[in-house]
Amino acid sequence: MGHREAARRRDQHHRHPVEHHWRPGPPSRPAPGAALRLLVVHSRRRSTLNLLQATDPELVGLALDTAEMTIAGIDPLTFYQAHADRVTHIHLKDTPHQDTDNQYLQPNAETAMLQGDSGNHIQRWFYELGTPNGLVDIPALVTALRDHSYNGWTVVESDQTPEPAETTLLNSWYIQNKLDVPK
Repeated sequence: MGHREAARRRDQHHRHPVEHHWRPGPPSRPAPGAALRLLVVHSRRRSTLNLLQATDPELVGLALDTAEMTIAGIDPLTFYQAHADRVTHIHLKDTPHQDTDNQYLQPNAETAMLQGDSGNHIQRWFYELGTPNGLVDIPALVTALRDHSYNGWTVVESDQTPEPAETTLLNSWYIQNKLDVPK
């Protein structure tokens, strides 16, 4: 298969992920009483909505990644409020950036973006909670989680940090002092 054919198939896959992954036929179900649920991380609005519509809420949950959604131009707070019943996992992190050039459509976009060589001179996409100029409204999202009695996993991520220990301390301080989450 040539490079162009591979690119065409990849592009087709990204346009219609539901059709690509959920072909006709009933979904497999876990054995009665089993605690098994598929969790999907997605950051494209239309394909995420298609995925949610095409899957059984009892079998498929959504991991909401606050920074990745923000980078993709999706407000994680608005998305969560509209789909709180499907969100079963939160990746909490901030970003001061949005992908305004649709770089996610480029070949190997995620790898290039994560490595900081996507052509826009952004060396780091993901930041600590409460970063100055951060675009994720972390306090409002946490309030919405509390309002919806969210009881899934919440993970504070530190992707791409040059100083993991410092990032951990900064995030811990922010959670305890700005979000009023006890130790």
